[in-house]
Amino acid sequence: MKNSQGEYEFKTYGQMAARVENLRGGLAQLGVGKGDAVGLIINNSQAWTVIAFATFGRGARLVPIYEKELVHVWRYIIEDSGVKVLFVVNKEVYEKVKGWVKEIKTLEKVFIINGDGDNSMAAVEAMGKKKPVPSVKPHYTEIASLIYTSGTTGDPKGVLLSHGNFTTNVQAARRMFPHVDENVVTLSILPWAHSFGQTAEVFLGIYLGGSTGILGSVETIVEDLGKVRPTLLIAVPRVFNRVYAGIHNMMRETGGLKEKLFNAAKKRGGEETQNRKSVPQTEDFGQAGVRENPGPLRWTPERGHHRERGHEPRDRAVLYGYRHSHLRLLWAHRNHPGHDHQLSSGPPAGQRGTGY
Repeated sequence: MKNSQGEYEFKTYGQMAARVENLRGGLAQLGVGKGDAVGLIINNSQAWTVIAFATFGRGARLVPIYEKELVHVWRYIIEDSGVKVLFVVNKEVYEKVKGWVKEIKTLEKVFIINGDGDNSMAAVEAMGKKKPVPSVKPHYTEIASLIYTSGTTGDPKGVLLSHGNFTTNVQAARRMFPHVDENVVTLSILPWAHSFGQTAEVFLGIYLGGSTGILGSVETIVEDLGKVRPTLLIAVPRVFNRVYAGIHNMMRETGGLKEKLFNAAKKRGGEETQNRKSVPQTEDFGQAGVRENPGPLRWTPERGHHRERGHEPRDRAVLYGYRHSHLRLLWAHRNHPGHDHQLSSGPPAGQRGTGY
């Protein structure tokens, strides 16, 4: 994560594991066990990952909530999901939710992540360090995470995702893109309160043993790309549009020979892209090209790749995989109403440093 000077500071897997073990012990002393729900209101952060894996280690389910969500939506999700212990980003959020302990039947404790004192996450970790407990090994059918929709058509709807859901996603992505290994470096852009972000950035990254820097703000994405120098970037088209605009603005401001060389390279790359024959996605990620939308893609477990089913072509390309220099880009979006497949990192449901 970024420090106060705006520079990235990475933690090792050993350092993160120690925090997970401490918090797991603390959750045990708070009475969190199998089937209980642990909520968190915070954006992508190292603490997010610590809370997630400590929760899984107790056999409990995680309920991630967007930090910028409306207060009444926070309450609805906490009450609907039956959150027992809630972690919030700071004192400001704590003041808004602390009274719910008396009003929501299941909610027993609220802790501040970025704070100190008896009601802080640090206090729970300290408590667990004194009395550690072994990790529970959840069955693949047990619930790992309860994710809520935006609620634009009414109250948010909860979606139960099992450990098996996440595991098969990660294993399939690893199989489809064998070039991505423990040497991978990524920049986290997707929100982890969403299934795509959890799967593609958190769980896949840790499964590979790679390193992840956490984006401070979309406004600084071009600057952060230069600092982290990711070898893999997973996001939605809107993010890449911002990168594209940022790079072009930078070149225009620089001017001179650099701008001329940039424009020449862009023209050459565009010509090569136009001449490149469209090919289906293969297990060799380096061969993947732009693919025009044949309709929704479905996961076929026996083959380990996407297969086209029915539906006429519509709109634009839905799957992009293109290798360029040190950076590999992969993203997708929906084009067919009613089909919510996540296409971006693969089929749906070393002591490296990590910025989680």
